Amino acid sequence: MKISATPCLRAISPLCVSLCALCVGKNAPAETDFPSYRLAFEATFATAEEAARAECAVAPLPGGASIAFGCRWDDSNPAHLAKAAMMGRAGVKGTFYVSANRTEFMGSGILSKLMEGGHAIGNHTFSHPQLFELNPNAGFREIAENRVALETAIQRPVVSYVSPYGWGKNPFDPQHRPALAESVVATGHFVTQDNPGSWGDAPSATELMPCWRFSANDAKPSRELFEKGFGEMLAKALEAPDIPRFGLGTHSWCDEQGNALQETLLKEHCLNPDWAQLNDWEYGAYRYEAVHGGVRKVSVSGNHATFEATRFLPAFLGDDIPLSLTFSGAEPIAAKTADGALAKGERGTWTLPHAKDAGRLHGRIARADADGLCPTFPGLRVIVEPDEEMGRLRVRVENRTGRDLRRIHVAAAFPPKWTTRNARTAAGALPDGDTWGCEFEMGSVGRKDYAFGSAYYPVSVDFSDGGGLFRIWAEKTMPRVEVPETAPARAARVWGPADATALDGADWAAASIPGAALPDAANWRAPESGGPDSLWCLVEKMRVVKGAANEHVRALANDPKQGRFVVYDFDAADAGPMRLRTNVPASRRNVALWVNGEGVPYSGPSLDIEARQGRNRLIIRADMVVVGTKTEPLYLAVEEKEAW
Repeated sequence: MKISATPCLRAISPLCVSLCALCVGKNAPAETDFPSYRLAFEATFATAEEAARAECAVAPLPGGASIAFGCRWDDSNPAHLAKAAMMGRAGVKGTFYVSANRTEFMGSGILSKLMEGGHAIGNHTFSHPQLFELNPNAGFREIAENRVALETAIQRPVVSYVSPYGWGKNPFDPQHRPALAESVVATGHFVTQDNPGSWGDAPSATELMPCWRFSANDAKPSRELFEKGFGEMLAKALEAPDIPRFGLGTHSWCDEQGNALQETLLKEHCLNPDWAQLNDWEYGAYRYEAVHGGVRKVSVSGNHATFEATRFLPAFLGDDIPLSLTFSGAEPIAAKTADGALAKGERGTWTLPHAKDAGRLHGRIARADADGLCPTFPGLRVIVEPDEEMGRLRVRVENRTGRDLRRIHVAAAFPPKWTTRNARTAAGALPDGDTWGCEFEMGSVGRKDYAFGSAYYPVSVDFSDGGGLFRIWAEKTMPRVEVPETAPARAARVWGPADATALDGADWAAASIPGAALPDAANWRAPESGGPDSLWCLVEKMRVVKGAANEHVRALANDPKQGRFVVYDFDAADAGPMRLRTNVPASRRNVALWVNGEGVPYSGPSLDIEARQGRNRLIIRADMVVVGTKTEPLYLAVEEKEAW
């Protein structure tokens, strides 16, 4: 049978699990909606009057804590083990954000050791790119594929995300960063240790739960920087009820002396008994339920009051952390669920664990091959079939396992080329020998520049088999859509590094004629980026060596041996105006431009140039500029005048 992705669906378990499929419109933040159930509990009071006036709510943080604290450490770095040991001695928890393309790291056993120490694993994209340099479809794949790879490696849902190099900013497109942020949420992430507002206004702080993070210098930790950042971010967390968390860290670069100082500072400042020490799995699972769930009073009988909490299945939240309940109007003398009595927790809270039938995490997470088959689940097949012409995604689940499967839950995420970003649906059971299918509407193709590149379609299928809950990932990658007029030219070359005096007096107008020889030809090289998924050619992308002073970078920027010229060959289908886009204001960087043998006045980051039919060439010169601790890159692309 086929189930539409848009209507609400029936309950599928004795725990009153309710599922809602969702469909997100263009430029709207992708929502996250996980399977939920209703958990009843009874509170006993001293009198009937107390039972009648009592109310119950979920505490904002476990145990009624005022603030949550946790550390963050990025990249696939073996030094994480020393950092985890330091945090263990200090009594705090952390989350390590990993890129799965580091196969030697992934196979080292480090991740399991980090998890054994009470720490969480988060998504840091598959290959650690500058996301704002990639077309949105490629960025989506970096995010989604890394989640699949991490989950199958650690056997745990990965629900937290941190963006490599920060979120960055597309110099020309204000929607680029929000589109990537929507991809993060659409692919099932709802926690981050990026600071609030790093990705813009959407998604909101309740959709992608951020952290007030500070760093005290990764390579050489500083007490002064620690205490300054600690005070600033603690104040922000105390003033923001929607973001009651702050934390330390970025990279595990420091030596034993640096770790020892961090340990001392954490012990001195961060072990407040009124705080909750949480990793991202714990914080995200608790806050998701606190924000999106709730408690309602159902009935009163004598001195007994019955309440009902909306809970979300921990297998989808990533952790089975219990809720902390607070009562107002009257305090109970006892409370219980069908599974047993509730314990009195810290600061007057009551601890509500998940129902036994709902509280388990995944028993196994695996990835299907190109044919939809997986040796971990013999006889189970998941086939993902995108129909890009019709804007639909079909999923088929074939059960030849010899057992009936229950509680089928399908989640699909769509790349940014589509106006719909994700969808979910469910079925109560799939008998052995049957095939179940569903179909999702992906909307329409949006902006032209968001359509090029390959399109990646990941689908997760969760199911119950016997007493366990399991997940299989399946995926399909559609062939590339080539839009050469918006992709960078493949024939770009950058001059340098070489002695600049070799270019003094060069005839740049003559050099800008297509096919002409270039001055000092041996010192022209390919730019650092400009591959099939890049939005622009990128040059002058020097970064600070770990621990180097800013003066070192300024010296490099002012060194005449550093290249400042780019030759850029591109093809045009017809003669006429095309749009040159850069990130260089006309008033900065001493810009000069030549196109097809003529000098062209440079008027700013977006200007029209006259193209010939066939091969064209431009040469641009721009001084390097230091921003903070790095040189500002030069972005460069040529496209149709109305490409967007």
